[in-house]
Amino acid sequence: MPAVDEVRDLPADPRQCGCCGRPFVAFPGTEDSTILEVEVKAHRRVIRRRRSRSGCSCPGNAPLVTAPPAPPGHS
Repeated sequence: MPAVDEVRDLPADPRQCGCCGRPFVAFPGTEDSTILEVEVKAHRRVIRRRRSRSGCSCPGNAPLVTAPPAPPGHS
């Protein structure tokens, strides 16, 4: 599953001692957490059913034949 990395840093105020004002020193590594998200995209599916007509005059042929429709529940 692909991952999107997001790096978050402390805001400017908490990066220093609240008492003496000296800056904090960067510490190696990160504390990580993972959030599983599902992205859903709505879309409209247009099903175009091709048609053909008979190229001959043989008896019993339908004048027009159309590709089958989408299965039930998939229209």
